[in-house]
Amino acid sequence: MADPLSITASAIGVITAAFQSCQALNGLVSSWANAPKTLKDLRGDLSALQNLIQSLQREVATSDDLSAEQRTCILELVPAIESCRDACEGFSARVSRATSHSKDDQVAFLDRARLYLGEKDIQTFKSRLGDCKQTLNVALGVVTLNTMSKTREQINEMETQTVMTLSSLTGKLQGIELALQAFQSTEVAIGSNDVTQVLQVLNDHDRMLRQCLKVCTSGLGETAKTTGTTVKYAETLDQARQFIGNIGDVGNGGPETNVEHGQAKNESRQVIGNIDASFARDYLC
Repeated sequence: MADPLSITASAIGVITAAFQSCQALNGLVSSWANAPKTLKDLRGDLSALQNLIQSLQREVATSDDLSAEQRTCILELVPAIESCRDACEGFSARVSRATSHSKDDQVAFLDRARLYLGEKDIQTFKSRLGDCKQTLNVALGVVTLNTMSKTREQINEMETQTVMTLSSLTGKLQGIELALQAFQSTEVAIGSNDVTQVLQVLNDHDRMLRQCLKVCTSGLGETAKTTGTTVKYAETLDQARQFIGNIGDVGNGGPETNVEHGQAKNESRQVIGNIDASFARDYLC
């Protein structure tokens, strides 16, 4: 893995650029008093995304004791947040072109018509913002595991939320892949420029979702260290020796090992829980 300092510096640079792009777009959307409702509604999403990016930037900059899994999560986050930045910049450019006749804080009549015609584009962008927010929430939770006092219940809740995000993103990814297949095999006469534009939008969203999925997967790896492991059934036979738990000094609040049903038969022995390293060596050898 790359040097921790270079990982942090690289991530902070990308996060800062994403914040600036989001802030600029929010300012552009907020500058028109008579913008269509669908465009105005983006302000709440953009403000929420700005706050998330800012919080993540602060945590990454001040966290110097991150685990390997946390740093992996940050590495996976960089391409995802770059996609978020690119989405904001691309949408900002499209809105600027669509409002080329507008002045001051008023959207011109012709430009309003353009924006109404582009409402599907606005909704698509809103969906991408939602994916970005879900992913950043996961990343922020992972990065703050060391810096914030979280109860096991809160960590379990965070893990559950990560799984739900993973499931949501996977479903969207499958939908986009089906759309790509259907669109590429369609026999309907569509202009080549339109085909290129639609495929680009779908492929961009597909790529971003894959990057978001990597962040969620890394996040689950980190939370699992704290939430521990649950074993449904464990059984030993004859003279076997079995240990289920954590070896070494895990300290207070270490990961739990839950065994719903454990059974040792005949002359076998079974230990469940945390165990000293030297005792574990003598026990198992």
